[in-house]
Amino acid sequence: MQAWKDYQAAPLSYVAHWRKLENIACVLTISSPLLLVSAKYNSGADLSAYVYPAYQDVCHEIEDFKTASEHLERCKRTARELGRPVDAGDSVERWEKKNEKE
Repeated sequence: MQAWKDYQAAPLSYVAHWRKLENIACVLTISSPLLLVSAKYNSGADLSAYVYPAYQDVCHEIEDFKTASEHLERCKRTARELGRPVDAGDSVERWEKKNEKE
């Protein structure tokens, strides 16, 4: 029973870390063109509006996501071995939609 509970909880951690990585990517995607343009054109841009992640923070979040992903896969495998209904098509989008309904 604990393995099934672990499987049900693991997607929450996975999605949370996925969202953090998405947020980092979003900030970098928005700000990268501004940073690549010459200083002459950039002088009026308000780059302080963005919170830039430190390199160590990005590395730490990538490691956390990797750990959450590996944990989720272990939970899926264990749940399958115990004969629980584990959907092979589980995805971040599906878990996000499921969590929004709850």
